Amino acid sequence: MLQWKQPANSDAASVERYEVTRDISLRPDEHYFVSETAFTETGLRSGTEHKYRVKAIGEGGTEGEEVSIRVSTLDSSTPEPTRTPTPEPTPIQAATPTHTPEPTPTQAAMPTHTPEPTSTRAATPTHTPEPTPTRAATPTHTPEPIPTQAATPTHTPEPTPTEIPVGFGPGTYEVSKDISPGTYVGRAGTGALDSCSWTRLSGASGEFSDVIAVDNARGQFYVEILDTDKYFRTGCALDLTTTRSLANTATAKPETDGSESWRGLVVAPEDRCSPYDSDDYRYSQSVEQRIVTSMGGIVYGPYTGRWFDNTSETDIEHIVARSEAHDSGLCDASAETRRRFASDLLNLTLASPEVNRSQKSGKDASEWLPELNRCWFASRVVEVRREYALSVDEHERDILEGILSGCTSTEMVVLDAPEGTSETLTPAPEDEEGRSALELYDDNGNGRITCAEARNHGIAPVRRGHPAYEYMNDADDDGVVCE
Repeated sequence: MLQWKQPANSDAASVERYEVTRDISLRPDEHYFVSETAFTETGLRSGTEHKYRVKAIGEGGTEGEEVSIRVSTLDSSTPEPTRTPTPEPTPIQAATPTHTPEPTPTQAAMPTHTPEPTSTRAATPTHTPEPTPTRAATPTHTPEPIPTQAATPTHTPEPTPTEIPVGFGPGTYEVSKDISPGTYVGRAGTGALDSCSWTRLSGASGEFSDVIAVDNARGQFYVEILDTDKYFRTGCALDLTTTRSLANTATAKPETDGSESWRGLVVAPEDRCSPYDSDDYRYSQSVEQRIVTSMGGIVYGPYTGRWFDNTSETDIEHIVARSEAHDSGLCDASAETRRRFASDLLNLTLASPEVNRSQKSGKDASEWLPELNRCWFASRVVEVRREYALSVDEHERDILEGILSGCTSTEMVVLDAPEGTSETLTPAPEDEEGRSALELYDDNGNGRITCAEARNHGIAPVRRGHPAYEYMNDADDDGVVCE
């Protein structure tokens, strides 16, 4: 093993590596580069002589003068010679110690420094020349390391945390590491070919089960990334608008007065006291137009901030699901109460079929929360449960409290409509009480009005311009139905 010290006029950061060259003049150079101040070479033939040169290399090139050492390997057939002291080298010449260690079958002989003449026995120190800019290195005596003593580890400072950006471009990102949870705004084109595809993911397996939400957005759009999401993939750039924390990360439960009530609601486990049948909670399709009218004539999904071209792209969405209401108290309610609940605008909004049927379905607030308008959503859940005396279980109570305690407003937020989207629609005609023609005359709730229903309500014949006409079949297109 060949050892040396770094140049005296350099610090560790200025020396990038050391160049070790063997047999400089005897045959073509053998170059090695090492980062430590030690070098070991194996495979050398015994009874041969080699010359080594060491250079310290820094950012600006070579530092200090080169130091050369001539080393002879021991012939296994020759007895070990007596080591004699070597005088100190002059300032312009590197010391040339005589190397006479015991040979090993796989490792080159170790160059050693002969001790000062005052020693009474031959020492076996290693040679550590010190390259300096102004003089040849003086070899120093380095004792053999104690076998049982572990080397002192080099301290590596903790890396400075990288600041998470507030915006990012197309790609796949790890949530809370690459990007922060929060509400992001993006801008895409208005056509199918220049829309922006984004996906919220629960894992990176590539399976469909990892998909939490996905959309091909057009125009200006918003996405809320939750801190329970694992990854987020986008095909376009997004900018952070508001940082948010997922409501269900709250662990503290709201205080109660011991009466098992919260915000006017009874806190109790769900109880299906009778079988659930969706036919008990039927509603007319005409209620969809009433939802549009209640939102000022726009076809808008408050859960995602998405605008729709018309109601053919939407589902009627019950904020408190019908099955959830059944298990929370309506299981022993009258048929009239159940039908009223199913058509009550307080509990109705619009959503895409994907959100309504696949994502939310019959889940309560402890199992699903919307991307946007959480304060509005949580407030509506509480209002609907109060209106119909529905109970709330402890888990859902905790989630709702975690949301509402941080809300400054519970009004629905309507995002800007994408370019080219109509912001107003013409609502269907209604009577003085705000009921549409379908509510007045569609007795079977199929979204159409028959002549039998028209005659039953005394409006036949029905002429063009009557509120019921657009829901009837004018086969001969003469402007009169049920003549």
